[in-house]
Amino acid sequence: MLKHCELEEGLAFIGEGAFTNCSVLSEVKLPDTITAINAEAFWGCMELESLELPESLVVIGEKAFYDTAIKSLKLPSGITGISFEMLDGMSELESIEVPESKADSYKDQFGELGIEIKVY
Repeated sequence: MLKHCELEEGLAFIGEGAFTNCSVLSEVKLPDTITAINAEAFWGCMELESLELPESLVVIGEKAFYDTAIKSLKLPSGITGISFEMLDGMSELESIEVPESKADSYKDQFGELGIEIKVY
């Protein structure tokens, strides 16, 4: 069973459902070249408690982290298409750290969900 994964530099995206139901996956190291994490990429990775997103990331697909144990995320400044669906199903999520320039957009989408929004 896959518990740890380090993806190689040069990888541009994580495909839809790539790690779906890797229930014991607890650690993933993403390369600085990732620009997209597609829909349901980490769905059901129940042991995944943290993930460092590279600054190169611009797209987080719908339910990319559904049913993970991630409690906080620092979202890169280049994220486009801020919507509820990108963090849908993250029942353990307590806080997100977002760029000051986009704080209002994140507050509009996630403010009523009880998710603390921190600004960097």
